[in-house]
Amino acid sequence: MDEGIKLPRKWGLIRCGGRNRNKNPKCSQLLIVKRGQKSKKCPNCGTQRSLEGRRREVLAWSDSQGRIRRAMGELKGAGEYRKLGDLDG
Repeated sequence: MDEGIKLPRKWGLIRCGGRNRNKNPKCSQLLIVKRGQKSKKCPNCGTQRSLEGRRREVLAWSDSQGRIRRAMGELKGAGEYRKLGDLDG
């Protein structure tokens, strides 16, 4: 897996409309991505997001998809999208 998003763990959490996005930058949908994944379609705005080079924008990462889902709920409930970092450590 040389291409796609590079994550320290198997799963990651990103926000669809992150910084420097010219396509719908206000979209606040959170997306779960897998290490090595090249793109992801947002279910909210329908934009196909390229994931290469977005490692700095990853909010959380873990080997467990369940932990990522819980973090997703926590961030949605808080209403702010801050970095949580490694959920396994």
